Amino acid sequence: DSCAVKLNEEKRIVVNPDTLAVELSDGTQSDCVFAAGDAMAKPRHHQMASFAHFEGEFAARQVLRCIRGLPLRAFSAPPDKCFALSLGPRDGFVSLFGYTVFWGRLAPLAKSIVRVGWMSIVDYLPRLPLWFDKKLKQTSETSGATAAMV
Repeated sequence: DSCAVKLNEEKRIVVNPDTLAVELSDGTQSDCVFAAGDAMAKPRHHQMASFAHFEGEFAARQVLRCIRGLPLRAFSAPPDKCFALSLGPRDGFVSLFGYTVFWGRLAPLAKSIVRVGWMSIVDYLPRLPLWFDKKLKQTSETSGATAAMV
């Protein structure tokens, strides 16, 4: 079937990483069908809800661009924002925008607070605009620097 979507070894939908357009099994790319979130083949460190939310918003904008006859935009993954990891009941670390904020006994407590329901507060914090993320990438590419996010 020439209309079947292409899946990777993990049975996730293969997309064009530049546009998130779905790739078809015959090697072509779908015109106006996009994938996002856990259904999409992507690096393991991007398999988190924050990335899925961003990808979903981006895919929706791509659909609107298709409907309006506009060219597709290039996708740019957002930087990691907040990461809390407990390493048992008395150890861990919390990272914010790639910087370790604190570690030790406070980290598991912070993770528990987030898990219990305080994550809704994060929804009200300002998000990095897409243009700012692209500007950061352009700056690092032109200076030859590479940035690594946790």
